[in-house]
Amino acid sequence: MCVDETFGVELEDTVYALDASTIDLCLSLFPWAKFQQHKGAVKLHTLIDLRGSIPVFFNITNEILHDVNGLNVIIPEPGSIYLDEMCDFLQ
Repeated sequence: MCVDETFGVELEDTVYALDASTIDLCLSLFPWAKFQQHKGAVKLHTLIDLRGSIPVFFNITNEILHDVNGLNVIIPEPGSIYLDEMCDFLQ
């Protein structure tokens, strides 16, 4: 979605999308990132303002943290709408 494109509906509130991506890591190089017995990983939580294409917030955590719990470190903007990658409505 580009900045000049519209949602197809007019919204007064800012809409944010929260995405969490798992990044696999080699345990021999990153022993602190243990996810499974022989596998390492971190999770990148990204918050994107849907009016633009640049993330407004990101946080790197251990892979065990559930995607929705990534919202716990974000200070919510009053009146804004937050969607997670499963399109659950969070406000």
